[in-house]
Amino acid sequence: MKNINQMKLTISKVVLVMVAIIVFWWILVLIELSDFQSIFGNFSDCIDIRRLIEVAFIILVSKLYSKSLKISLKEMFTNIDFKILALSLVGATIYLLLFQVVLNGKMCTFKFDNWIRICWCIYIGLFEEIAFRSWGYTAFYSVYDDNSKIKLFNRFEVEKRALKASIMTNIFFALIHMQTYMMFEKYTHIWEYAGSLLIVFIVGMYFTMVFHKTKSIWNVVILHAFWDWFIGIMVF
Repeated sequence: MKNINQMKLTISKVVLVMVAIIVFWWILVLIELSDFQSIFGNFSDCIDIRRLIEVAFIILVSKLYSKSLKISLKEMFTNIDFKILALSLVGATIYLLLFQVVLNGKMCTFKFDNWIRICWCIYIGLFEEIAFRSWGYTAFYSVYDDNSKIKLFNRFEVEKRALKASIMTNIFFALIHMQTYMMFEKYTHIWEYAGSLLIVFIVGMYFTMVFHKTKSIWNVVILHAFWDWFIGIMVF
């Protein structure tokens, strides 16, 4: 029997896994919104079983293709760059303040929440970063073999495969957030959905840039959790 550590990773396999993550997520969302929700009872309210199942699946797939990944699980889960973490948090704060002030036309105040929200934001950040940076970006980056570089704005040099991997990863990152806007925002025009998904895509590109620079899942988990928490405490 073929050794599982010798399984070769291809673009089609990465896309298939990402599609499976999205589809599986949507199926569980629909189940939770249907009459079948009663099957899970209070357990579903205490522990988001959807994310636990997804994380187990992603870790299993990562183990299967560990030899093909350019960044090892051990490396990304043991590294952390505190300097880049601090800079990325400052950048996120400035962006969120400016964007929300421009969007709402006034300065915000802050309503600091309890530890439950903070823990929830960390939990969400951990799940999504394992799915989209630990697996998604790393897998796409590993299968693209174009090491040449291009210049952005005639100044910044970027690897073509890193750019391709970032774009592919964050298309899926935006798609998994579609259910949030459909369930809670209740938009009436398609362009509202498109605009929100574009913002998620851009934010995902920022998270991916940090992950590419640090090769640390913890840098982006903390950044992601901070991002969600900061949005939650702003009051207009």
